[in-house]
Amino acid sequence: MFGQYDESAIKDKLSRDFVYIGEGTDVLRRIRIQHTFEKEGKGSWQDVVVLVAVRSYFDETKIKYLEKRFIDIANKTRRYDLVNENKLANSNNKPLKHDLDTLEEIIEDTKLFLFHLGHRVLEPQPSQTNIAEEDKLFFSWSHSKTASTSAEITSGKAIGVRKEDGFWVLKGSVISKKTANYLPSGYKELREQNKKKIDKKQRLMEDIVFNSPSAASSFVCGRNSNGLTDWKNKDGVSLKELDAEEFSSESTGLPLPTPANRNRQNGRRRRETALPANIEVLSFASKKYPAQGYYLADSNEFVVLKGSKMNPKQRNACDAGIANERDNLVKTGKVKKCEFKEDVTFSSPSKAASVIAGGNSNGWDLWKDRNGRKLKDIIKR
Repeated sequence: MFGQYDESAIKDKLSRDFVYIGEGTDVLRRIRIQHTFEKEGKGSWQDVVVLVAVRSYFDETKIKYLEKRFIDIANKTRRYDLVNENKLANSNNKPLKHDLDTLEEIIEDTKLFLFHLGHRVLEPQPSQTNIAEEDKLFFSWSHSKTASTSAEITSGKAIGVRKEDGFWVLKGSVISKKTANYLPSGYKELREQNKKKIDKKQRLMEDIVFNSPSAASSFVCGRNSNGLTDWKNKDGVSLKELDAEEFSSESTGLPLPTPANRNRQNGRRRRETALPANIEVLSFASKKYPAQGYYLADSNEFVVLKGSKMNPKQRNACDAGIANERDNLVKTGKVKKCEFKEDVTFSSPSKAASVIAGGNSNGWDLWKDRNGRKLKDIIKR
């Protein structure tokens, strides 16, 4: 169950978002039970996600194993405040070895399922994974020494990375202790909320996520900052320049995504049959691995078209489910040399985007029409 604390109750919490993880035979009764924070009016539930077990396979040992694993992962990722009031009793009963692979596969599928629902409780923070050097962004800041005491740190460097759920400032980044008088109150509140995550040397002890690069850089330096120009890669190229290069529709090398010209790429036919006139073909927002496809609203499936490209490199933090999907496409000959040799249907736009990108990706944002509109905006329209 997922919820949010009220603003007045988040001072000593890991996050404003919280989660309760548990198992039971009467799920409805468990949902209705009031927890302490509810009784005290400190927060409320927002969403409930239920995994239904098949009795012919699952017994109490397997269920308890899954419950403990989910709680252990949530404690490790530290993305949500875990509000389980009772500690799990250590059990000597463990699933048989041949059952562990099946249970771990269920855990990986659940990670992907929750990710697509917008809940990343089981997804590790960026610094808990191996981040490629080309994905890291850097921000150097400094303050005038005359305006600070000799004991204050007057300059520092932060490391960030942009993910599907926001812009992360990574563990080890140096945070300015000094703040400008004109710094918006929202940033000051964020600093107060996260002060326990900063050690005596002004270094972050864990990752923090922000809703924009500018919010991240302003938090770091304690004054207004344009994150699009202040965050730069290892070669000194700004995030704004990287975005212009990465997502330029003119640089993808793809034809305009319309049914009329969809069948041609570099002078050859891409498909034997034409799409129905009411199908809108979308392009993947990256010039590195150009791809096209279309969304099936009735089933929520997404079809990636023949001729699309797949990222040859798989991210280090790629979920096992996505990795297996990519391997199966190659083994079955549907993808050869990173090119789709036939149309492939995926269970969701995000699944298709994740397979193409080589790691978890939000397909609702990355599949776009010829005018640059995101799939989620097209659906709303």
